[in-house]
Amino acid sequence: MSHNSGKAAAQSWLEDYAPLLLSYDRESVTCALLSFCRLEMAEDCADADESTIYALLCVAFVQLHKRGAVQQLRPLSSEGERQLSELLKNFNVVRSTSIPEPVVEDPYSQVVSDYHNLSTLEFNTKLRTDRIYAKLFQEATDAGRV
Repeated sequence: MSHNSGKAAAQSWLEDYAPLLLSYDRESVTCALLSFCRLEMAEDCADADESTIYALLCVAFVQLHKRGAVQQLRPLSSEGERQLSELLKNFNVVRSTSIPEPVVEDPYSQVVSDYHNLSTLEFNTKLRTDRIYAKLFQEATDAGRV
């Protein structure tokens, strides 16, 4: 019988964050995480080991929380607050602002170039962490440029 890294990571994550999840509808959070991973992290999760998938679940929860896609039903316990704070601090994936990006005349050219030249992980990370970039990619896709 083969080991299912995704299932094992999800079970561990749900157990580890049980105090946090007491304030949410656990089934809704589980469904939202699964959907997020399938739609926005599929390539990142493919062939990933359990610890990588666990970290991706942390990133997914933070992104869902920031988007308001998972909502609290009850106030957080002190441990739930600690866990949420830890997740927001450690897994709030944002684009680095330390190195300014070059100004690009055609905003789609950078997205098209990245699509063809970056690794799948790097490109998907940019899509997940930058709403404007994701919008430009969608527009470039709709216009048939990628």
